[in-house]
Amino acid sequence: MFDLLHKEVWATGDFTSEEYAAFSPPLFWVKNDPRITIADKAEFLRSPGCSDEGQFTYLQAFDKEFLNVVRFIEMNVPTDTQGLIRMTKLEKYHLLTYFSGRTVNILQSPTGERYIEVRSGHPLGIYG
Repeated sequence: MFDLLHKEVWATGDFTSEEYAAFSPPLFWVKNDPRITIADKAEFLRSPGCSDEGQFTYLQAFDKEFLNVVRFIEMNVPTDTQGLIRMTKLEKYHLLTYFSGRTVNILQSPTGERYIEVRSGHPLGIYG
């Protein structure tokens, strides 16, 4: 779930897909549909604002337990003069692992800056 007021993303594995589809979030909350990672392995190391690996911030809401996985710093910031690429700065401690021989997509800006394509989320289908 995306908390618009605090610019945070909270994930949970407590919804079934049917419950999540039927759920209507209250004002200032938006469903953040499940993600499927393109990495071979993905794990959250800690919550934003926590100083040590293994430290997590939890929230009880909507009769579910959520884990804080992302805090947005800036959103939708133009990064090139043509307006082709927009940047989102976030705080997220997420380890992506790609096995040997895996293809990794590299995105390149008009000025030559290169970025690894990341469509992330929990590979076990955590909804958040």
